Amino acid sequence: GGRLSPYQGGTTPPANQPPTASAGADITITLPTSSVALSGSGTDTDGIISSYSWSQVSGPNTATLSGANSATLTAGSLMEGDYTFRLTVTDNGGAKATDEVNVLVSPAAPVNQVPVADAGPDMSVTLPVNSVALSGSGTDTDGTISSYSWSQVSGPNTATFSSRTVASPTVSALVEGAYAF
Repeated sequence: GGRLSPYQGGTTPPANQPPTASAGADITITLPTSSVALSGSGTDTDGIISSYSWSQVSGPNTATLSGANSATLTAGSLMEGDYTFRLTVTDNGGAKATDEVNVLVSPAAPVNQVPVADAGPDMSVTLPVNSVALSGSGTDTDGTISSYSWSQVSGPNTATFSSRTVASPTVSALVEGAYAF
C-alpha cells in the first residue's frame, strides 16, 4: 500500500507568491499637531494577509506607536523633523513585503505680533483756521499695515474727516474746544 498525496504524480505545489505592502502616501503635518494616522494595506494574490507590523525607521525622536500590529498606525509625540515608518505585511504562507512612508513635521507658524499705531503729535489751531492735517502712522514688525481707521474720541461733534481710512487725514469743521482722535 502506497500513500496518496495531493501532489502525487510528479507535480509540485505552486510556490507561495509574496504579498505587496502599501504604507500610504507621504504626509506633512504642522505643529502643534503632533500625531498622525497612517493607513496601510496589503494584498496577496494567492492567499491572505495574516499580519501587519509597523516600525519607526528614523526620526528626530522616538514616536509613540499605537496600533503597530494593525493596518492603521497612530504615531504620536512627534516633533519638528522628518520621520520614516515601515509597514511589514506577512501572508498566510509566511512571505513578507515592506513599504515605507515619510512624515514631515513642520514648525508652528509664528504668532502674529500686534502692530503699533501712532496718531501723531498733539496740535493746536487758532480760529478762524478750522481744519488740521493729522499725521498718523503705523508699524508692524512682522508684516505690513493693511488698513487705518480713524475715529473721534472726544470733543465737539462737528469734526469731519477727509477720509477715515488713510494714515494722515484732514479734519475740518472744527469749533472751539479740545478734540481727541
